[in-house]
Amino acid sequence: FPSHDRWATRTEQQRNRSSNKLTLEQAVEVALACIKGERQADIAERFNIHPSMVSAINTQRTWPEARDLAEKQLHG
Repeated sequence: FPSHDRWATRTEQQRNRSSNKLTLEQAVEVALACIKGERQADIAERFNIHPSMVSAINTQRTWPEARDLAEKQLHG
């Protein structure tokens, strides 16, 4: 291997996964957009994520706290 190549740790690999490109704040924004009725494809494009990630956030399969925080922001 060239000298700049190295093995990434499991944690580094997980942080670099496409599913981990969002911050909690962004996940809350995704959830808010879902609650407000925006199309998942439009939300996905805006955040540069796959539409399945939008669905996973909306149904709390990932970032489960995001939907709850979005509801609290919306309803006080």
